[in-house]
Amino acid sequence: MSATMYKNGISKVVHNREIRAAKEAGWTFSPEKAKVTLTANKPTKQKISVGEVEVKVIEPTTETDDLLGPEDLNKEGD
Repeated sequence: MSATMYKNGISKVVHNREIRAAKEAGWTFSPEKAKVTLTANKPTKQKISVGEVEVKVIEPTTETDDLLGPEDLNKEGD
């Protein structure tokens, strides 16, 4: 036979042979006794500052396979 046990807001089904070990680990049969109490943490703002950055300009390249204009859409491929 199995039973549902609760700990820290989590439930799990425990086999009859494992109930004693689960009780010693802090699991209970009542979900009210296993409620989680949370502590509020003050949120912190993390700021990132960036100094000078080198911007690299990438020049566009035209290869032979690229379409050069709308008239190239009518060409048939190989």
